[in-house]
Parts: sequence; C-alpha cells; structure tokens
Amino acid sequence: MKLKLKLFCSIIIPIAIYGCETRTVRVDDSRRLATFGTKLLRRIAGIKYVDLFSNAHLFKRLQYNTTILNRARVQQLRWLGHVQCMCNDQLPKIAFGGHIHGSCLRGRPSKRWKENFSDCKLTGLLRMVHKREQYSQEIHSFVRREAPRRPLRVG
Repeated sequence: MKLKLKLFCSIIIPIAIYGCETRTVRVDDSRRLATFGTKLLRRIAGIKYVDLFSNAHLFKRLQYNTTILNRARVQQLRWLGHVQCMCNDQLPKIAFGGHIHGSCLRGRPSKRWKENFSDCKLTGLLRMVHKREQYSQEIHSFVRREAPRRPLRVG
C-alpha cells in the first residue's frame, strides 16, 4: 500500500494538476478533482464506496495528510509568487494586472485567474514574496489553514 501511495503522489497527482497554476479553478472543477483524488485513495486502500468509510478515516488510515486541491492551491500560490517577483514589463505580470477594455457580453462574466486570490488574507503572504524560503513555508501553512473542511457542493 505504501508503494501505491508513493506512485499516486509522484505520478497521478502531477498529471491531475498539470497546468493548474495558470488555470482558473471553479467550484465544479474543484469538486471533481477532490472526488477523483478520494476515489483513487479508496481504491489504493481497498475500501469500497458501499463500506461507508469516511474520508477523514481514509486519510488517517493511509497516513496521507493533504488533498489534490491543496496541492493545486500550493502550485497556484507558488506561481503567484513568481509573478509578483517579475519585472513590470514581463508578459505574465502585465496579464495579471491588466484590464481588457471594451464592451462585455451579456450574462455573468467568467471567473478570472486573479479572482482565485481575492482573499484579504493573502496580503500578508504577498509581503514576504522576496524571502523565498519563508514564503514557501508560509504557503503550506496558509493552505492547511484555509483548506475547506467539507467537500464543495454545487447547488
């Protein structure tokens, strides 16, 4: 089971969250990603869905303390740190801070990547961007504190 868990962490998770740094993660996407991760962890542990085994017990049994969503959030925060450290004339920094002028289509505007980080708690985190080791440690603690306690539901 330990070997399967190592393969899951080193192969499956990177494939599942590939490119998540630059992608906007919607509620539906995060729900599907969380479901995918727990399904695979149940399969690794040999627990069937009908066994009524909670996800908290599953993580405790496998001694696995993070989710795919947390790993994706860490990747996004790392990329945000890189963007914040870039010069003002580089394209990712321009795209992150820029606004598109013109008229919009009818309906609700789609979620932008910048809106993933609209938390007011991020301001303290972004102040320490230039201290790389401290920023990296703070990212992990921030994600652990802000992790959703229950799965996200659409409705």
